[in-house]
Amino acid sequence: MAVITADIEQIWQTIESLPSEGREVIRERFELDRPIKNFSSISPAPPLDDAMFKISFEDYLALSDEERDAIHTSAYSEYRNWIDTALEQRGAEWLLVVGGYIIEAGETLDEYPSRERLYQIGYDSGLIPFVFVANPIIEESFCFVQT
Repeated sequence: MAVITADIEQIWQTIESLPSEGREVIRERFELDRPIKNFSSISPAPPLDDAMFKISFEDYLALSDEERDAIHTSAYSEYRNWIDTALEQRGAEWLLVVGGYIIEAGETLDEYPSRERLYQIGYDSGLIPFVFVANPIIEESFCFVQT
C-alpha cells in the first residue's frame, strides 16, 4: 500500500506543477466542485523518511494512549518546519500524512478527517495516519485513536 500512496502523491505533485490551463482541464474532466489551487511556483514537500512513519497501524493501536500521544508529539516536534512549509505551500489548515507522504490537505478544520476515516486509512494502508494542524495545541492535535 505504501507504493500506491507514493504513486498518488507523485500524481498530485504532477498536477500541482501543471500550468493553470492543464489543471483546469483536469478539473473539468473530473467535474471537481472547487478549483485546483495554483501551486506551479511551489516545489512540493519531500516525503518524510523516518521510522515513526513506518510503524504499523496494528502495532500503533496496541500502544497505550500515552505512547500514541508521544509518537505524534515527537513527529510534530521533529518535523515542525517541514509541516509548516507544507501547510503554507498548500494554503492548508491541516495535512494528512501516511508513510511520510502527504495524501490529503484541507483549507479549513471543517474538512478535518473523521475518526472513522482515519481508522479506515490506517487499516487500508497498514500505517499510522498522522494529521498535522497549523498552530496546534499539542493535546488536541494528535490524539485521534483512543481505545
